[in-house]
Amino acid sequence: MKKLLRIVIICAAIILGYLILFPFAFQYKFKINHPPLALHLVLNTENKYNMDDLGAIRFVQKVDTISNGLIEWHITPIKNSKSSSVSSRLIYKRYDFKSKLKFWFSSNSDFEVFKTLNIQIKEKMRSKNNEISYGVIQNDSLSINQCLCKSFASKITEKANVMNKNIDLIANYIPNEYKSAPFLIVKELNFKTNHIKFDFCFSAPKHIKIEESDGYFITDYKGFYKKSIDFKGNYNDSHFGWAFLMNLLNEKKIPTPFVETYIDNPFMGGDDKNWTSKVYFNNDTAKTIDLNHK
Repeated sequence: MKKLLRIVIICAAIILGYLILFPFAFQYKFKINHPPLALHLVLNTENKYNMDDLGAIRFVQKVDTISNGLIEWHITPIKNSKSSSVSSRLIYKRYDFKSKLKFWFSSNSDFEVFKTLNIQIKEKMRSKNNEISYGVIQNDSLSINQCLCKSFASKITEKANVMNKNIDLIANYIPNEYKSAPFLIVKELNFKTNHIKFDFCFSAPKHIKIEESDGYFITDYKGFYKKSIDFKGNYNDSHFGWAFLMNLLNEKKIPTPFVETYIDNPFMGGDDKNWTSKVYFNNDTAKTIDLNHK
């Protein structure tokens, strides 16, 4: 009996010591058919991530409805696929004995908040499966000459709203017979801070003249690009394609400037999952696929 009691006391001491000395974590795992940074963008968190050489990212999220815990996310690209594995952990801080102990009782709501958040994110990412699709890197060419532009800075996740608010204002300067699809010249892109600087542009005829006011300007842009990748889906989500491209390049950033063009006109309607945008960029080491090869 004394031996059994001694074992119980030792086990209790080990458990108690663990709860007191070490962070407590509960883990949730699932897969997404998107690059790791897509989930970071969907969460729209301002928490900066760390990226390793394989493209996996880690970051910590503070959730207001979890009293004294943090959610640690680890998203890893799955080799030779467009998918990623997601692992999230609810972590209570060291020495937070009260929260760790309460976790096991029904009065504690942290686990439900944590589980609900993961299910919501998993379903949101799954809903994107039928709404967007990623292309492949191709040898291509794009040459830009004179264009009418206006510069903007915004969150990456808000760039489409900025475009929608300004497209008519810029297009009004272009004569109808010269109007073509708009494009972005992305000058700075920082996924860590969800920040972008870009010029929103239309190709412009040589004879066009405007008063360079309200931020509008004409520039003779000498950019030439040799590679491209397509993205299909609502232009609100085209930055998912940028995250996917970064994964394909196995880089921690996309070389800037790069150009995103819009093939379909959203104002003409149609199913937005078929809208096509194309990113033109330069990267000598990017592996390409010849779509014309039989």
